[in-house]
Amino acid sequence: LIYTDGTIDKLNTATNTVLVRNTALEQANNKKPFPYSVMQDNDSNLWIYVTGSFLGIYNYDTHNNKLNHYDKDTRDITLNSNVINTIVQGDDRNIWVGTDHGGINLINPVSHKISYILTSDDGDRSLSENSVVLYKDNNGIVWAGTYKHGVNYYHKDIIQFPIVKHYIADNNSLPYEDVNCFVEDKAGNLWIGTNGGGLVNYNKTTKKYTQYKHNPADPNSLSNDVVISLFIDRENRFWIGTYFGGVNRMEGNRFVHYQHKDSNPNSLSDDRVYTITEDSKQQLWFGTFAGALNIYNQAADNFIHPDYIMSSEYTSIIYEDRDKNIWIGRDRGIDVIVNKTQKVKHYSNQPGNPNSLIANDVNRILQDKNGLS
Repeated sequence: LIYTDGTIDKLNTATNTVLVRNTALEQANNKKPFPYSVMQDNDSNLWIYVTGSFLGIYNYDTHNNKLNHYDKDTRDITLNSNVINTIVQGDDRNIWVGTDHGGINLINPVSHKISYILTSDDGDRSLSENSVVLYKDNNGIVWAGTYKHGVNYYHKDIIQFPIVKHYIADNNSLPYEDVNCFVEDKAGNLWIGTNGGGLVNYNKTTKKYTQYKHNPADPNSLSNDVVISLFIDRENRFWIGTYFGGVNRMEGNRFVHYQHKDSNPNSLSDDRVYTITEDSKQQLWFGTFAGALNIYNQAADNFIHPDYIMSSEYTSIIYEDRDKNIWIGRDRGIDVIVNKTQKVKHYSNQPGNPNSLIANDVNRILQDKNGLS
C-alpha cells in the first residue's frame, strides 16, 4: 500500500498486520499529500510517480527495503523531464517512462543506464511528439499515445518508432490524435479511447481505422466523445466508460447506453466512469467519480448497488485479491468485502496503533506474488 503522505506498507492479509513499513518517501516529500501511482516490475520492485507533478521517479527496492530517487539532477539515472505520465516494463525488462515534453526515458534496471527516445526529423521512423502516455499489449508491443500527434508503437524488431497520426489529406490515417486509453481485443486489434474524438478501432490485418463518435440524431451512437476507460470482459463484451456519458456497451456498430437517472434506483450512480473491473465471479464493477458501488446485473440489464455499510461513497480503486476479497480504496481508509462472510472490514488510521494505516486517503492497492498487499 502507498498512502498519500508517502508511507509504504507491506501487509500480511491473513493476519492483518504490517510486515514492513518504509517512510523514506514520506520523509523525502515532507509528508505532503500526493496521489501516487505505482508500477510493479518483474522483480517485485516498485516504480512510484505522481502524474503531472515535478517529483520524477522513486524506485522502491522491496528486497533491500531501499528507496532510490531519479530526476533531472541525479547522476546514475538522469531523467530529461521530471513530469511523468506513465511507466510500463517492456519484454526486454527495461523500464519505459512516458514523460511530459521529455519523450520516452528508457531505464535499464540492472546496469542503471538510461537512454532517450525523442521526436526528430527522421520522418515516419521517429517519435511523433514528446508528451507521451504508454501502454504495452499482449504481444509485447509498446504503444505511445501522444498529445495531439497520434499514436506510435515499438517492437523489439523495430529500431525506432513509426509515427501513427492524422493527416488531413489521408482518410486512412489515424482519425484523432488526443489519446486517453487503449485496450486490445482477442484478435489483437487495438481500441483507442480519445479525448474528444470518440472511440477508434485499429484493425491489424487491414491496417485501417474506424472511428465511432456521438451523433445527436442517432440514439445508438456513442454517448460521449470523451472516452476515459475501456474494458473487454470474459464474455468478450466491450465496455466503454465516458466522461459525463455513462457506460456504453458495444454491440456490432451499435452502442447500448447505461446512464444515471434520478427516477431509477437501479441506474448507474454517476456518469463519470473512470474504471471498470471484473472479479473472479464474472461480476462487473464500475468505479465512478462520485457514486457508490455499481455491479452490473446481467439478468435485469441494470445495476445493483449493494447495501454494505461503507466508510465513504468516494471510490479511487477496486481490487480483488487472490482470496476473492474486494478491496476498495477510499478517502477514509480501505473497505474490504470479505469473500467468506460478505462482511465489510474497515482499515483506517488509528493514532497510537502502529499496525493501523498511516493515513486514510488510499489511491492504489497491489498484491505481490507472495500474496501480500
